[in-house]
Amino acid sequence: MSDNRASLEKSIRLYLAPHLREDGFRGSGTTYCRITDKFLFVYNVQGSMGGGRFYVNLGVHPRGMPTAIGRDPDPKTMKEHFCDLRCRMTEFNTEDQWWSHDGTQDSIDNAVRQSAAVYLAIARPLFAEVASPESPLLTATLEQIDAGQILLLGKSCNKQYTALKLARIRYSIGDREMARIFANYGLTQYLDDNRQPFRRDLEALLTMLDTPVSPIQHLESHQ
Repeated sequence: MSDNRASLEKSIRLYLAPHLREDGFRGSGTTYCRITDKFLFVYNVQGSMGGGRFYVNLGVHPRGMPTAIGRDPDPKTMKEHFCDLRCRMTEFNTEDQWWSHDGTQDSIDNAVRQSAAVYLAIARPLFAEVASPESPLLTATLEQIDAGQILLLGKSCNKQYTALKLARIRYSIGDREMARIFANYGLTQYLDDNRQPFRRDLEALLTMLDTPVSPIQHLESHQ
């Protein structure tokens, strides 16, 4: 382990992990997970390969759906890039926000403290909203999707992608009727260049809806 990696993990342990543990996260190093009755949450600090900075990945995954690599979501092994919903934690609603340091422990400590403040201000309430029984991910209507009113982890996405992700969530909680409605709606949506980039995923979900087994069982039966 490089000195910078060791120093970053030390800073995370001191200045970030206590906040995450207050919110029910468990983990060590640079990745922490929290599990609720319907979702698994991931918080990951990723250092730059060139050193001198890091960014934060956020992930949310429905507990009743296989991960991106086709496995049952497990908080002990879950990574942000396995999650169905992913984004970078940002303070200003930009695509990326880096926290820079000069490699010294004091500088890394300061950067981690700054990122922890953004967690408290941005990611904590975002995760709390998703975990709520009134979460928009659980209560969204077709009319809201069609009007572009639904945000996925704070981000506005195209209607086909939004319909797919919400359909998968509804399926994961056993709401097959709304999952089918959302998936069929997604198939009617085209981008400006007439592409349907998520058509295969939507059709795969509809196939799962026609199979009277759990998502995990369905996936395993086709491996």
